[in-house]
Amino acid sequence: MSQALDPGLPNARFPFPAYPNGWARVGLSEELAIGAVAPIRFFGRDLVLFRTATGRARVLDAHCRHLGAHLGIGGSVVGESIRCPFHAWCWDGDGFCTEIPYAKRTPPSARMGSWPVCERNGFIFLYFHGEGSAPADEVPEIAEYSDPDWSPFVRLRWKIRSRSYDMGENAVDDVHFRYLHGAASMPTTRSGDVRGSRSNLSKMKLDTPQGQVDGSIESTNVPGMGLVYVRGICDTLIVITGTPIDGDYVDQMFSYTQKIGQDPVRARLGKALLRDLEKQMNEDIVMFEHKRYFTNPLLVPEDGPIADYRRRARSQYAGDFSKLDAGTNPSGPQPVPASRPRCDAFGERDFAELASFLRSAFRARRVERSEVDDRVEFRLLDREGDVEHTLVFDRAVLDRSELADLRGYLARPMVKKRIRSAGAAPFRVANDSFA
Repeated sequence: MSQALDPGLPNARFPFPAYPNGWARVGLSEELAIGAVAPIRFFGRDLVLFRTATGRARVLDAHCRHLGAHLGIGGSVVGESIRCPFHAWCWDGDGFCTEIPYAKRTPPSARMGSWPVCERNGFIFLYFHGEGSAPADEVPEIAEYSDPDWSPFVRLRWKIRSRSYDMGENAVDDVHFRYLHGAASMPTTRSGDVRGSRSNLSKMKLDTPQGQVDGSIESTNVPGMGLVYVRGICDTLIVITGTPIDGDYVDQMFSYTQKIGQDPVRARLGKALLRDLEKQMNEDIVMFEHKRYFTNPLLVPEDGPIADYRRRARSQYAGDFSKLDAGTNPSGPQPVPASRPRCDAFGERDFAELASFLRSAFRARRVERSEVDDRVEFRLLDREGDVEHTLVFDRAVLDRSELADLRGYLARPMVKKRIRSAGAAPFRVANDSFA
């Protein structure tokens, strides 16, 4: 990959590029066996991820340069190459055609777009650069990943209607921890350089059944990842990997690991901490998906280093920041997202994201789903397996709605109060409840 690439155009909602330069997660090692082929879509492009016979993960542009078949749909691995399902042309991980079984010669111009790949810490990373530059840094090893004293990763994943540049400033926004997430005290942040990467340390009081304890959150950006260390209750590391799907959505993943061998009380508190962190992310998503980016926000000194973050983050992009430099807020109508596919295309991942949100928002132990006629029913169960709440969605709701709108509606304090008041009795989300 050496040609310049579209960095994702600014739009009315976000007056800055969509795609940061650098390493970005596009897969998980555990999900890609030798010989496996997977269609993926990131950076507004259809791509194919595959693992060769010798175990190397490779990424190519998805469509065969012959007649355009998608290599990730029916393609197969042959040695170190992937074979097109249409006419059996073979392409290696560097994009060279290695075989055309019925042709006497291979055209010299037979090349596919290929992408630098790095596999580390259980993640598969692709390197993107808007100007086509080669990788300038390496993804570091995470010591905790291979340390037997730390637990295997527990992963949570979301599809968020936002852009990485805007979401990133959340880490330095101290005030929102107190007022959005209900932190016991206002955090205080100190910024600095850690191992050549920018770090932010926030100290705060944390609530536990035994009372408040001193806690801290240290966030550090390294190539390909954000590392967040939470200390005070149970030593926890969160590895954040977010990759733009296109100009509108980001694939966000949190991978959690905790120190093993801590006393039983701390271990129980650690599990509760993970549930709370998931709740916080779901609360953040409601903000991300409904906020508007102001280029000259009205800030006060107590807001923390938000302006500093914005200046530093620009260095990760190759696109156009002229609208930000103009110093004005975006004007004009908000872009209308593409309409939700019909209900029969509301896939398992959509249902899983909605169930995860409900479990976190209502602190349910488990969420069960069933479908009858024109209704989709979610039952929220407590620790004893009893039904605490029942939400019933008309299919028309899923037919006409964005998942973000559903989450926003269900997160409203008055709606949550009504659901809790209903107890186990069905709470019906009708067609226009959240219009």
